[in-house]
Amino acid sequence: TQSTWGDPRMTCRGSFVAFFVVAVLALLLAADARRAELLDSYDPVANPLAVVVAGSARFTVLTERLLRIEYCGSQCVFEDRRTVAVVNRNVPLVNFQVQNNSGVLVLSTKSLVLTYELDRPFSAATLNVKPADSSSTAFRGWSYGDVDSGNLFGTVRTLDESNVVPLNCTVYAQTVPTNTSHCVSGLVSRSGWTVVNDTGAPVLDASDWWLNSSNVDAVDLYLFAHGHDYKGALFDFVQIAGRIAMVPRYMSGVFFTRWYNFNNWLLRQYVDEFIKRELPLDVMILDMNWHMKPGWTGYTFDSRLFPSAADTLDFLQHYGLAVGANLHDADGVGTFEALHDQLARALNAPLDQPIPFACANQTYMRALDDVVLAPLRALGIDLWWIDWQQGETNGGCPGDALNPTITTNMLRSTDPYRHGTPGSVDVPRGLILARWGGLGNHRYQVGFSGDVAELSWSNLAFQPYFSATAANVGFGFWSHDIVGPADDMHLYTRWIQWAALSGSFRMHDRGGSSGDCANTHSCWIVRPWDAPTPFYEAIRGALQLRAELVPYIYTQHRTAFDTGLSLLRPMYYEYPDLDMAYASTPTQPQPNVSAFSQFFFGADMIAAPIVSPPDNATLLAAATVWLPPGSWFEVDAGRLHVVTTTNATLTKNYAVDQVPRFVRGGAVMALRSVAHAARTPVAAPLLGLAARPYDHLKFVVYPGADVGSTVVYDDDGASTAYLGENSGWATTTAQYTRTPTTMSFSVVTDGVFDGMSPTRATELQVLNAAPAATVLVNGASVPFSRWGGEMTWSYEGRTGTLVVECAAAPVATILDIEIQFADLGTTSAAVLNGWAGFTANSNLAKGAFDEVQLTPGSTSATGGALSEFASLGEYLSLVAGSNVTQFAASIASIPAKYQAAVAEVAAMKPSAAHDTNSTDKRDGDPLQPTRWMYGATLLAAASVSVSQ
Repeated sequence: TQSTWGDPRMTCRGSFVAFFVVAVLALLLAADARRAELLDSYDPVANPLAVVVAGSARFTVLTERLLRIEYCGSQCVFEDRRTVAVVNRNVPLVNFQVQNNSGVLVLSTKSLVLTYELDRPFSAATLNVKPADSSSTAFRGWSYGDVDSGNLFGTVRTLDESNVVPLNCTVYAQTVPTNTSHCVSGLVSRSGWTVVNDTGAPVLDASDWWLNSSNVDAVDLYLFAHGHDYKGALFDFVQIAGRIAMVPRYMSGVFFTRWYNFNNWLLRQYVDEFIKRELPLDVMILDMNWHMKPGWTGYTFDSRLFPSAADTLDFLQHYGLAVGANLHDADGVGTFEALHDQLARALNAPLDQPIPFACANQTYMRALDDVVLAPLRALGIDLWWIDWQQGETNGGCPGDALNPTITTNMLRSTDPYRHGTPGSVDVPRGLILARWGGLGNHRYQVGFSGDVAELSWSNLAFQPYFSATAANVGFGFWSHDIVGPADDMHLYTRWIQWAALSGSFRMHDRGGSSGDCANTHSCWIVRPWDAPTPFYEAIRGALQLRAELVPYIYTQHRTAFDTGLSLLRPMYYEYPDLDMAYASTPTQPQPNVSAFSQFFFGADMIAAPIVSPPDNATLLAAATVWLPPGSWFEVDAGRLHVVTTTNATLTKNYAVDQVPRFVRGGAVMALRSVAHAARTPVAAPLLGLAARPYDHLKFVVYPGADVGSTVVYDDDGASTAYLGENSGWATTTAQYTRTPTTMSFSVVTDGVFDGMSPTRATELQVLNAAPAATVLVNGASVPFSRWGGEMTWSYEGRTGTLVVECAAAPVATILDIEIQFADLGTTSAAVLNGWAGFTANSNLAKGAFDEVQLTPGSTSATGGALSEFASLGEYLSLVAGSNVTQFAASIASIPAKYQAAVAEVAAMKPSAAHDTNSTDKRDGDPLQPTRWMYGATLLAAASVSVSQ
């Protein structure tokens, strides 16, 4: 049929919903017999060769540093079934030896030595594990019953109606019961070991559903004795607990949702705003307003708002947007629901009564998904936002590890795998947005942290720590409600900027953006375009940054699947033996205060979002970042910091559009160019961009090394075909070598998959670089262009970046770029170190003075040092390709011009008697002390380097 939205496309999916329900009823019982977890290879029974039985004790060598330790109960039957946390014990064998040494069992691996006094109950005296290497300082040993005092914590179910909470489960349990919070300790510890206690855990059947039974072992422990190899501990964890499943690529992009009475037309208006403002958007989620509303629970579109739900969903998908919907399951399926009778018949329930929610009832839960929710998915709903808030012992679940949260999370994220074998392009990926249900929930991504109690700076500061710490249990993709108060645009903007560097970027409010507050203009801000211009521009920049980062983020999703390492990672993963790496971890007696708000964003970037308010005198935010030993490129400042000590810090002031980010020196980062995407001849080029195939990649080479490389992971972004060994995905390797005068850069793609872009354009950016003398792309000379363009090289003078744009070519084509840098004579390109910060801050300072028409030289023939310095960057863009001698002279003048600008601004300082109500007589306009401080401090910040 002809599409309402302009393109010929099939729009009749709503017409087969009735047929779909009938088909589902027929397949329901057959589907129940199929495994629900991602990998069929999960096997809870360990290889017998890895098992040592010693009377009532059983020891399983899972890896060289991971041991299972069991003591059987009265019947002395050991547990071999799946539990919620552990689904796979049949892992590759490792070498180990066993001896009976005068009644003492000695079990030795390459890394560990376990001793157990035979026929004795477990105790600190009878069961011990020591390092095989006695010189080990990270893992010194463990005895049964030891307390893990160095644990680095895990996560909790939710931040609902909470402010900052302790992640130490012992402390947290004093206010919130553990069976409600699902607080879990981390799998990593400064003690050098952690223990997962699986004793008494619910067990699962062959179809991954809960049995009416618990772990039969009297003791069932998993000892992770990895020392400070925290990455190794997480890798071993996902081998036995299941992989972190990859989610659709659109999850790497931008979400929007709002608790508001949207109808079809208003929803379209919102989408139009994103389009006309060139704001990226990938997922639109409908809050509970989408459904009929006798209560919180509903499964039927409200026809008063959406007369044709199919039409509305078709509109959203026409623009490439994924669609999610909120679910509150607690009230069950009422008689008013469109599919109540079909569900009742499937369950042999009365047709005239509501059907209660029963989370422990497999038949009910799977029928609910297959009869009620499946037609909505067929209509166009891509993901469920599971918003269970009615208690963890309600809804028919007993609580603890068998609770409504983990039950609904497991069922809905694995639903596609019950209806088809994962590994095929025909089987989509599972995806939910939901709270944490306990250890094992890492298999069911992604997290929803709930409704935070207050919009405060302290809550903002807590979220990066909370999110990165959750990586300690494989749950480093938390999504938070991103919204701001009407009276603090700095807080709103900084929250958006943090979201751009979080696990999942989701703008949402829980109702504070409307209501009585509308009468007093005090409602929360959730629409980016409601912010005043300077804040809006910073917000827009954060959204576009997220869109650019998608290839990098998505590659980290694959890393998480392969290794257990989440996108957000604590600093101590990389520097476990440096005390400063733990400074972001709150400690007693102030469990909610940390020295630094920073983390690794993937493998190559340290992110340190601004989480404190600006200074009243300067309107700038001060922040301190710890930089580990090595070289780190400060992105906004364009400055390479070479760190030689273990306690080096960088303290400086940041404007509202600046966020501290540091990339490893010499790294290559793969990005997606928003500017290139915006030139795509489609109606909404930045909508649905995250999900689209990579038809363009931008590689950024950071200074600090002579060689470097990166690998970009790619697949169809939607199906489970990525599970295939030799198909279903591809990798693109970009690498370079350089000397002071040359660079060789190559790009090679290996692999192919259905839906892969057949061609790809490539852009190379070399930061802090001299202009080119010659550029060859696959042997062909490429000319300079002042304005850039396909098969040209250009120069971004404001950031000192050499740009090479290559034409689209078949993805299998090997790309080679050879650059000969221009000879700058006695001037070194090293003078460009920090230039991006100089030109950015000088223009911000100039802009502040321009607004009151008090920029020096603006009304006279004298002065103008600040204006001259601020204008130099754009001039460099010109002379880089037209007059290299002038380019060299210009960058050689940077230090002197900077000092002249600083002196000129210093001379503008208002007198001590000057207040905000007085008038500076130069033009008769006020020069407020705050405005002067803003400009002067910004200029000073541009020259700040690391303190070590």
